Amino acid sequence: MISHFFSTLFASGIPEITPPEGKLLPAILAAGTSPEEERALIHLLSLRFEIDSLSLPGSPLPFHPRAALWGALHLFRASCFFSFREIVDAEVERGLSTSPLPDPQNPESHFSADLALKYLPDLYQMALRVSEDDILVTQVKHLASSAPLSSAGIPATVAIASPVRTHPGLANLLVERAIRSQSRELLEESPFRQIAREKLGIYPAEMTRGLLS
Repeated sequence: MISHFFSTLFASGIPEITPPEGKLLPAILAAGTSPEEERALIHLLSLRFEIDSLSLPGSPLPFHPRAALWGALHLFRASCFFSFREIVDAEVERGLSTSPLPDPQNPESHFSADLALKYLPDLYQMALRVSEDDILVTQVKHLASSAPLSSAGIPATVAIASPVRTHPGLANLLVERAIRSQSRELLEESPFRQIAREKLGIYPAEMTRGLLS
C-alpha cells in the first residue's frame, strides 16, 4: 500500500492510494511500520535521495534514513486522511502527531524528510479548497513548522536556530521554492530576504514583482 503510493508519486507526481485490506484506520497507521516495509520504503527513498541531491545547492548532505521514513509516513497518512473523509478529526490529529522529526538540529534530517514532504504544499492547497476549517489545514501547518524546508506556500514558522535558516544549501532551496510559490512573508525573514535579492534577477519580472518591497 505505502510502497505503491510512493512508487507512483515519484514516477508521475500523482500518488495512487489503494484501499487497504481490513479496517481502514488501523491499516493506514500500520502502513510502513513493519521491518520489511521499512526496509523497502527506505530503499525507495534512498534512490530518490540520489536524484534530489543533485538539486541541492552547495555541498552534498548524507542520507538520514529515519528522517526520510518519518517524512514519508506523515505524508502518506495525511494523504490517506484527505482521501478517506470518514476518518474523524480526532483520529486525524492523533495520526499526525505521533513523533517529532528525528535529529531536527541536523541539516541532513530536514533534507531527507523533504524527499516526501516537498509534496506537502500541494496537499495543503487541496485541503484548503475543501474548507479553511478542515482539520488537515491545521495539521499540515503544524507539520510544516516541524519540517520547514517543505513549508513554502504554507503559513508556518521557521525557528531561528533551524538548520533550514543556517545551512546555506537548505536556505537557498527554500528561497527558490518561496519565490515560485510567491511566499512573500517567508521572503521577508532573515536570511531569506538577502538570498532572495540575489536570486530574483533570474526570474521573470511579472513573477517577482512585489515579492520584496
